Amino acid sequence: MTSIIDTSTTQITSNDETFTKGSYNGFEIMIRDKDGYVNATKLVQQINEREHTTKELRNITRSPVFVEYKQYLQNISPFNLNGPLCYLLPIVFMNDVRGTYVHKQLMNIICMKTSVKYLHYVTMIMDSINERIQLTHQLDDTTSMAVQADVIFNQELEEKDTINKQLRQQIQDKDTTINTLHQRTVPLNHEHQYIMFLEQKLVEDNYITYKIQRQDKTHMKEKHLLRLQNESVLFFDNLPIAMSNCQDVVQSINQNFDTKVKNNTIRVLNTDKVRNTLFNFITQKVEQLRRQ
Repeated sequence: MTSIIDTSTTQITSNDETFTKGSYNGFEIMIRDKDGYVNATKLVQQINEREHTTKELRNITRSPVFVEYKQYLQNISPFNLNGPLCYLLPIVFMNDVRGTYVHKQLMNIICMKTSVKYLHYVTMIMDSINERIQLTHQLDDTTSMAVQADVIFNQELEEKDTINKQLRQQIQDKDTTINTLHQRTVPLNHEHQYIMFLEQKLVEDNYITYKIQRQDKTHMKEKHLLRLQNESVLFFDNLPIAMSNCQDVVQSINQNFDTKVKNNTIRVLNTDKVRNTLFNFITQKVEQLRRQ
């Protein structure tokens, strides 16, 4: 059976190594990226705080069932081991990541021996599987219960693995869709049907306000298009620009000018130098986007 550990993007660096914060069945965990081992010390501390208990990891790892299970894993070798199944992180690392690290295959037994609530959930899952075994045996009493149990255990694992694969595929499809939406900034067959223009809106207190607008000209009357072209301070035609690229222009202005664009509105000093600098910058940025 493969243990699944969800990892987030939160990382800690210590002694030139990275440690990633993730989760395991609802518990926050610390993963050493170098080998994928999990900080069991902090896991037990977290469960103690959550369930108001005082369990100690050293007592768990010294318990006969833990020792026997660890020996069992070493004997069957379901994975390639480059070292022990658990170890103490050297003191050269910062306090935030120190502790005893264990292979992910040992996570379940540690959680069961630390958390009563977790143990209860595992019990309910196993009771459900047991009921399936009992019902199956009633339908086919010619096969031994032990054989049927092995078959059903494998079926349960295969079914859950199938569900996990489907979920992973859905996540991959979602990411692909998002990437596609980012890459395609305009609707299909409308790649060059967009205009972008800069309108003067207001002049007051030595400041002048402009507004950046982007529109699809597909159904725009020629007279209206001509009016926009004549009345706009800047006008760009036949652009493959959708909202994301308009935002690129806005972000670039925010990064390079002493002003902040809000709702595509720009307020700058009303001087020839500032205006010309702004106009040249927008023109260069739009032409850059046009070539993408």
